[in-house]
Amino acid sequence: MYSVRSAILLFLVLLTLSCSSRQNTTREPSGVLTPPVTGKVTANIRCLKDPSISYTIYLPGGYSHDRKFPVMLAFDPSGNGTFPVEKYKDLAEKYGFVMMGSNDSKNGLNQTETAGIVYVLFEELLDQYSVDTSRVYTVGFSGGGRVAGLVGLFRGGVAGVISCGAGLPATNQQTRYRPDFLGIAGWGDFNLFELMKLDGQLESAGFHHALILYDGIHSWPPKPIMEEAFIWTELCAMKESLIIKNDKLIQDYTKQKDSILATLEKEQNLVKEYDILNNEIRFLKGIAPVDQLKSRLAVLESNPVLKKELSNRKTQMEKELQLQETYTENMFVKNIGWWKKEITNYELRITNSKKPEDTYAARRMLSYLSLLGYMTSTRAIGMNDTVSAVYALQVYEWADPDNSEVYYLSAILAMKQGQVKKALASLDKAISKGFNEKARMQKQPEFQPLLTNEAFAGLLQKIK
Repeated sequence: MYSVRSAILLFLVLLTLSCSSRQNTTREPSGVLTPPVTGKVTANIRCLKDPSISYTIYLPGGYSHDRKFPVMLAFDPSGNGTFPVEKYKDLAEKYGFVMMGSNDSKNGLNQTETAGIVYVLFEELLDQYSVDTSRVYTVGFSGGGRVAGLVGLFRGGVAGVISCGAGLPATNQQTRYRPDFLGIAGWGDFNLFELMKLDGQLESAGFHHALILYDGIHSWPPKPIMEEAFIWTELCAMKESLIIKNDKLIQDYTKQKDSILATLEKEQNLVKEYDILNNEIRFLKGIAPVDQLKSRLAVLESNPVLKKELSNRKTQMEKELQLQETYTENMFVKNIGWWKKEITNYELRITNSKKPEDTYAARRMLSYLSLLGYMTSTRAIGMNDTVSAVYALQVYEWADPDNSEVYYLSAILAMKQGQVKKALASLDKAISKGFNEKARMQKQPEFQPLLTNEAFAGLLQKIK
């Protein structure tokens, strides 16, 4: 839809060819799955048609084969399907959703691998669970958000897409389907402006869409924000006559937004008032009266102060997108000391700035440098390019010193260099920073020589 840097550019073609033809087919189950316990997260279930692919699932307390249930299919950028399912299981329970998380779709896979995983997961859903096929939703964060969007727009059979912290990769392909699209981004998310730009393009293309902005960074959103996404799916389903109208849900949503708008008006926070009001109209249009909201928005849009602030936001968006391009082009070009200076300047802005918008701008750029460090170091390690890997990992650590992945990748590089003590020290630091993927650590090819190492066993025991 527009240009962004992404490793999954060509995924679209294969996804269209290998998956779309399965949209409305009827299939006999390939086997019988022992049903997971309802009201409890069940991790690492192997797909019957392809046991190499696994997922985590939550079935709501009232789940049974007597009726059909809506589904939320989640994609995490690191392939940790358990994380979003655990994080949002209470929402799945509240709104009566089956929630499935992919344990295999992740950043760095080629288009063939990603498309194959998606295909098998859909087969599993349709074969083994009591699914309302008119209410299948994809949700993802970062690279997982891009996958969620691509599945919805190019595979078909998806009612809505919820993309957190990411838009869509570059493509000259025409979208094949038009699911409802909800973007979510924190003000400190380096992909904030990418999603804002996409929001405008979806508006021009006539999509049913909305964009939730909140005070946060590049991460899976907190539960109160994700609850709005569940409400969005419910309201969209009502508009499309997929479920009966729920007046109480509409009233509760309206009351909550009216309260927030009253506070923002009192604080004279015009930009946030504009964003919330615009979103409320999108949520309610077609299912509740919105004329008064539109009139209020028109008055707000005529305010010269708001016009100036929105113009400044657009200028900042263009500046940051260009700066991201510059940083990408200069990776491995600039002296390593140059990166230290750039990162230190952003850290000082966060510490010293008295304006929230300046602080968020600095956080967005640090987050982008973290991603750039992760992507380039991962690629360099995979290519056994030690010099580039060391360089990129240093940038990564400076930009995001509390990210456990920095030290996990450092451990992999150390093992490739035969430095066992350094690898163990890096793993210890990764665990101290919150690394908790025991299975990944045990299966990591570079760590296989450590499986009989007592220190390595001790590190595994530290992971809860």
